[in-house]
Formats: sequence, C-alpha cells, structure tokens
Amino acid sequence: MTERGSGRGPRRVAALTLTTGASVVLLSGAITAVAASSSGPAGSAPVPTASAGGPSAGPASAPPPSTPEVTPVVEPPLGAVSEIRSRQRTPRPLDPYTPPVSALELLAKGRDLATVGCMRSLGFTGWTNGGFATSTSFFKEADPLEYVDPAEAAATGYRGLLARPAPQGGAAAEKPTADAHAALMGAEARLDNGKAVPPGGCLNEGDKKVRGLAAAGDIVELPADSRVLATDAKFAALRDSRMKQAFAKWSACMAESGLRYGTPFDADNDPKWNRRESVVPPGAEERKVAAADATCRQRVNLLGTFEALVVAYQKRTVEELRQPLIESGKIFDTWLANAKRAVAGG
Repeated sequence: MTERGSGRGPRRVAALTLTTGASVVLLSGAITAVAASSSGPAGSAPVPTASAGGPSAGPASAPPPSTPEVTPVVEPPLGAVSEIRSRQRTPRPLDPYTPPVSALELLAKGRDLATVGCMRSLGFTGWTNGGFATSTSFFKEADPLEYVDPAEAAATGYRGLLARPAPQGGAAAEKPTADAHAALMGAEARLDNGKAVPPGGCLNEGDKKVRGLAAAGDIVELPADSRVLATDAKFAALRDSRMKQAFAKWSACMAESGLRYGTPFDADNDPKWNRRESVVPPGAEERKVAAADATCRQRVNLLGTFEALVVAYQKRTVEELRQPLIESGKIFDTWLANAKRAVAGG
C-alpha cells in the first residue's frame, strides 16, 4: 500500500514485511483501507488471493503459493493451543496498542474534510470528494483463517464475490476534470485558473492536516504500525512449520472424503466457484466441499493452531517493539486530536 498524494510508502518497523490482499487498514500512510477478495466460506474472512491451479494432487506441505512472502525468522515458542468452536475473537498481544475502528473512521473523515477544504480553496467550490473519499467499509480487520460452522457451510458453500462498493459522492463525482485531478494528486504546480497547487496535491494536504509534519518537513509516520505488525504476524503464522503440519492434517482429512486439496485456500478458491457472484446460489459440489472443509478444520483444530501461532508471533513483536509501539500511540493521539478539529471545522 502506498501513501497517496506524497509518492512515499508508509514506513514499516517490523520483523516481517508483506503485501497482502487481506483487509487491512494502515495507521500510517494515507489511512486507507484495502478491499480484499471476498471468497471464502459463508461467515469467514477474506483469504489470500486464489491459487490458480485449483485442487492439488495430494496433501501439501506448505501454505498456498499466494501467501505473501516474508523474511524467514526463528519460529517463536508455541503456547497453549485451545480448541476453537466459534467466531468469537480472543484477545491478542497487539490489541492494547491498536486503536478502535471508530478512531480510524474519525481519522479518515478528518483527512477527507481537509482534502475537500483544500480543493474548494483552489476554486473547485462544488467539490465533495470526487470518488476519492476514504472508504470506511473495510476498516474491520479480518483473519485469513476463521471458524466456519459445518452446517452453515453445507447450506451456503463458499461466499460469492461481493459487489464492489459504489464510489462515494455519486456517479458524477467519479470522473473529476483533468484540472481537478491535477489539484487532487499534485500533478501540476499551477492550475489553469492561476492558483498554485500545494506540493503533493490536496490529498497530501489532507494527510498533513491530520498527521502533521516532522522536523524534516515530511508527514509524520508511526515508528511501529500495530495493524501492519498484526497482519505480519498472521502471515508469519501461515508460513510456520507447525501450521504446515496442521495444513497437512487438514488435507489428509479432506482426502478421506475423496477431495484433493492442499490447504483450505485451495478449496476456497477452486476455479469451479471462486468467480461466483454472491447473488448466485452455490452448487451441490461447492456445498459438499465447503462442508468437508469446515468439518476438517474442526477435526484437526486448524483454527486453534493458527490462533496460537498468531499470539506467539505478536507476543514476540511486542517484546521487541514495545517502546516504538508506545510512541506510536502518542502520535496517534495527536492525529486523532487533529482529525477532531478538522471535523469540528467542517
């Protein structure tokens, strides 16, 4: 994810760095959400991008190839592995350092209002957002693996692709004029009306209003972004040798029903149904595979292993980056105060 308007990517102080299709909102950068692939068993979280090959020839010894590559690390000790039989989320070590969704929404609103103010000051008096307002639909973070009830999966199959959210601001706002786009993105130093565009454009100006400027003149970054670190921990867990063993057990369980998939991601993203729209009912084969998938997840306690590994990686992250995380919390509080002022000013 890149920082809109400034041309600079968010700074990441983490043991692991990745690019993922999972639904994640960065606190640094442009406070932007990434929409994930919506395929998966009904009620489950978005998963890594589809494996193009569909079912494999037999049990796999590794997570799906589409899982983001991460820097190899020493695997942390594994704590207690609990059985998971519901979607209720258990507390994790990074939770105390992660702001609530409501705070992220307030940051987005403050940034967007500041962007609108900048555009209007440049002569675009009717500007609302031009389709560039931050979507708040994806602020809730999701896990690549989540609990799925077998009976529900047998009835609903895997989720079809969700309809893409309509751009905010209406159809007319989707296509700003070339001059407006230049002002928004900072593509031109001066507009046709003679007004000077701030460096980086109005999107960058909106970021500055909320996040402020460091001594060097750059937009303030977080020394440690808790949401990035939390996502890193999830994908480190998927690459862990103990998770690979759990995937192999799951695959063997599926094979007992005559189904040859290496991981749940392969079953979820089978080409036979991974492009199905959510409005189209699932077929019998899809429902059969989804039910077997959910049953095998329970039988081998796949989610219990995943959760224990995520906690282990997050625990180590907190131990290594406790002070940067504390400093990031202070910076975030300043951002929140700036956003409140922007919202109050309209």
